[in-house]
Amino acid sequence: LVVTAGTTWCCAWRWSLLSGRLDVAVPVRTAYRRYYRSQLLNATLPGGILGDVHRGIDHGRSSGALGRGLRSVVWDRASGQAVQVALCVVALLLLPAAVRSDVGWLLTAVVAVLVLVAVVLPARVRRPVAAELHAVVATREVLPQVVLASALAAAGHVAIFVVVARSVGVTAPLPELAALGLVVLVASALPLSVAGWGPREGAAA
Repeated sequence: LVVTAGTTWCCAWRWSLLSGRLDVAVPVRTAYRRYYRSQLLNATLPGGILGDVHRGIDHGRSSGALGRGLRSVVWDRASGQAVQVALCVVALLLLPAAVRSDVGWLLTAVVAVLVLVAVVLPARVRRPVAAELHAVVATREVLPQVVLASALAAAGHVAIFVVVARSVGVTAPLPELAALGLVVLVASALPLSVAGWGPREGAAA
């Protein structure tokens, strides 16, 4: 419970930072409450992202800027996932050889899809997105804090994964379990779950 509270605070801090860059700042305390609610909705409703959609709409309406409120949530989730993928790439070295190649192919496919989407997007969409990415996330003031918050949140989730794995009798070495936890985190981001069940469970198995 304490670790989950800490990871949620890290995510709320990240969202607060990024929303401020879009001039729709949400205080960390408010972000914390809304993040907990969005996690509950994500875990119980189909798709696994409806809580975040609700969080963006709610914040957009309360701030009087629906578009920027929604985009603040998009940048929050996207930046967190980007850090998780980067950590997962590093963790490949800790995985058993039998698993490493499969995960490597999976990550390659994910990157290929992202590159394809970026190439297919028309220039009139790609340029504003790139400009906002640079203005909101990729600044010297914000980027280190976003990376730190995302890494701490990922570490908290991995810690919970390790505790749960040990509690059901998994005896794999700690480095392997931590690396597998990062893989499961990346898989859980796929919006294909139903009432909390989906790619996360498949990846964990």
